[in-house]
Amino acid sequence: MRSTLLQRGLAITTSLIALTFPISFIEGKSALAQISENRIESAETQLLRSRNRHLYAQAKAELPAEFYAFYRIVDRITRANELDVPYWRIRSSNNVIGAYAHGAYSLSINTDLLALMEGNVSAVAYIIAHEMAHHVSGHTVQYAKFQQDLSEEISTAIGESRDLVEIMEEIARASSNFQDRFQAFRQHLEIEADEVALKYMARAGFNPEGAVQVFAVYRDIYGINEEMEARLEKIKSLPSLLSLADQGRKRIATTAPMSYELSESGNSLRIMRESIDYAAILEDMFDR
Repeated sequence: MRSTLLQRGLAITTSLIALTFPISFIEGKSALAQISENRIESAETQLLRSRNRHLYAQAKAELPAEFYAFYRIVDRITRANELDVPYWRIRSSNNVIGAYAHGAYSLSINTDLLALMEGNVSAVAYIIAHEMAHHVSGHTVQYAKFQQDLSEEISTAIGESRDLVEIMEEIARASSNFQDRFQAFRQHLEIEADEVALKYMARAGFNPEGAVQVFAVYRDIYGINEEMEARLEKIKSLPSLLSLADQGRKRIATTAPMSYELSESGNSLRIMRESIDYAAILEDMFDR
């Protein structure tokens, strides 16, 4: 009863305000209500941030340093960009200096890159974001199909030849054609992944200019490469993306950190939105 009377009183008061004051004052009343809502949201955000700090502290204590860095970067990029993937798997590699996307949402990264980037977190973020972009953009699937199509073309060409010399000549022509087409195809995918990665970085709060240091390091290791130089020029010509940071910051503020699971061997880390307990699900489904 008391609640009903208060509601009626509020309705009458609001009506009197509407009749007495200009529209700007009524809008001011709405603004006051919005301030109250913002305070509630702020309290919820602060609670979420407090929980996030606890989870990050736990991850820092449990994970090797390089994997903790990878985890924080992947987590932030995924949440800031609302990437709809079931998980990411990061594998450490000691082979060629670089990184590549493969399999199902898997990234292999040479851990020496962390030292080579000299503490530039945005540079490391670019490396990771670029490989994530390959997956989200479907490049790994396109790459596999491209290889299959070219293999079928070569097989068809060889199948039409009868003489051994003709077969060898056909293979040579096909191989040369393959190389040219492969280079053009790969360049297209790399440039596309660069553009997507820079947007991922900007939304996640990293500086897109970190990509420049990555190319500088690759240049020192592998020398001048026309393909890389063309990519770098394309990156430098893109407009500023820093305005995307606010968009990503809002998304991160309202979402929880992703879960993680380090492999028994310690050389790969799975990062997912939530850990699924199949044992608990089965127990709920069946009594025995």
